Amino acid sequence: FYCLKIFFLNSQATKEFVEQVNELRRSRNVGPLSWNTAVKFLMARKFDVTRAVSLYEQHEATRHREGLVNLNPTSDPLRTELSTGKFTILPCRDESGAAIAVFTARLHDPRATTQQTTLQGVVYQLDAALESIETQRCGLVFIYDMSESAYQNFDYQLSQKILTLLKGGYPARLKKVLIVTAPLWFKAPFKVLRLFVREKLRDRVYTVSLPELVNHISGKCLPRDLGGDLSVDHNAWLLRCSTSMTNRDPSSVCESAPPHTFQSGHNPSADCDNNSTTMVPTGDHDPSSSVEQLCEFSEDEVSCCEKSFSHDSNDEDDLEEGHVREEDGRLSGLNGTEDEDPTNEEKRKEGEKDLSPSLKGECSPEPEIQDTAHLNGHVLHDTDRISGRGSPLAPPSSGSSGFSDDDSLHYDDGRGFTLEEFVRHLRDKGRQGLYHDYAQIKSRPPDGTFENSRKRWNQIKNRYTDVLCFDNSRVVLSAEDDDCHTDYINANYVDGYKQKNAFISTQGPLPGTFGDFWRMIWEQRVCVIVMTTRAVERGRTKCGQYWPVDQDGVVSHSHFTITNTHVYNYRDYTVSTITIRDNRVSKKPPFQWNWKDAVL
Repeated sequence: FYCLKIFFLNSQATKEFVEQVNELRRSRNVGPLSWNTAVKFLMARKFDVTRAVSLYEQHEATRHREGLVNLNPTSDPLRTELSTGKFTILPCRDESGAAIAVFTARLHDPRATTQQTTLQGVVYQLDAALESIETQRCGLVFIYDMSESAYQNFDYQLSQKILTLLKGGYPARLKKVLIVTAPLWFKAPFKVLRLFVREKLRDRVYTVSLPELVNHISGKCLPRDLGGDLSVDHNAWLLRCSTSMTNRDPSSVCESAPPHTFQSGHNPSADCDNNSTTMVPTGDHDPSSSVEQLCEFSEDEVSCCEKSFSHDSNDEDDLEEGHVREEDGRLSGLNGTEDEDPTNEEKRKEGEKDLSPSLKGECSPEPEIQDTAHLNGHVLHDTDRISGRGSPLAPPSSGSSGFSDDDSLHYDDGRGFTLEEFVRHLRDKGRQGLYHDYAQIKSRPPDGTFENSRKRWNQIKNRYTDVLCFDNSRVVLSAEDDDCHTDYINANYVDGYKQKNAFISTQGPLPGTFGDFWRMIWEQRVCVIVMTTRAVERGRTKCGQYWPVDQDGVVSHSHFTITNTHVYNYRDYTVSTITIRDNRVSKKPPFQWNWKDAVL
């Protein structure tokens, strides 16, 4: 009786869905939708007909808008894209039975492929995975692996498109999103996560460290590079995809006509061939073949199915609504007043118009732009750093690859102070106590060597003879004209809280190192620069005037032209917007620096 009840309710919902969708399709002179394809959309929305129709419309619009039709995995560029293995479906499921999809950020190079090709690779594999009834029923867990990735691997727009597709434009239940080892530049501003907040996603998006990942997915279902025991054969999976593509009904891959009734602006050249869509007429379809498929539901899904005829849109199991959070809850509360006020959405969009980088406020390279920069900021701050073209590789950085478990990094050992406790501690210690602590630190032997700083040709590049940079963490510039004497600047990578190489610390530039300074900014793609000293203090020069002070001022150092486009004066500090251009190239990529001349 229980199974028959499910079957009756789901069959009724499927018929209602098919009738509504086919009415839309007839208006576009397209054949009827197949029963099995209809069930996929209904399963994704727990047989809520209204929501399933909305999903179908969004899916069709997305397919045609992004060119995700007529996928040919045997021809480039899709063949090459699939071979990278950046996106794959694991041969294992989580405890709930959900399929596990992994996108490996470090394998993605926005300069080597297009967003469309990457999306095609994702959708091609999702189509194959969704042929499984278990995947249709239990949904999908999406792992976004950012470990060992750099800023140059990240494409904000692509990430937004993938997640928007999964949570509202594809017939699969998105159960959970796990962002693994999210770097500081990804986590701190949270601008990249605003799409989650805007859509009120709750409780299903996690940023986790590698050790925390096993709290969500068993180690036996995680690949070795994610700390698990699973052996992944991506080529074998692609073979299964190919077999699935060959055997499946064409109507389950792509509909035949562009969704004119859904969205405008599609590309006609991306439309499916009308002749390629031979669909099963649903009016005479005998749904008895789907009894097994429709009966495999839990009791809560039956109740949801019963409510579907009243068009109840609440869904507590699937990731259509959610909240970005970390394992310890520190990211909770992001959906505050900014997103509750509808006028703020317009303000946010207006503000983002001026932020050219793909991270909308962070300095992220776009695929077609590689040669110039505008920067938003004035510290030497490596949290927004990426390795520039032609630059040497930076030391492994959890500022770009996520939290590190390195024992040398700062961590919460339980002995820290609250702000109030710290103020009391300073008062109790007094000036003499602070002098004593400083003397103890100064008396310690150094933890490294300074051979490069002490080389004869580099000594003139040091402002002070006793403030040198460690060899093991120094920022290495790309050598100019193959001259190894030109790779030095007095600058070191510095760890943050559980973030290795999160920042760059450097001396106030000397007139003779202005060009080196801007070369480092350029090569490391530094987006925020904070100056914690005045150029002159008590009559002593602490830092050279390496940037134009006045608005619209322009200076040139080495082969760079630096322009001050805006100056904002505050009581205790000044913020300038600086544009830098490499005169050796013709293009001008849109990067900006927000510049803070600080009086701290």
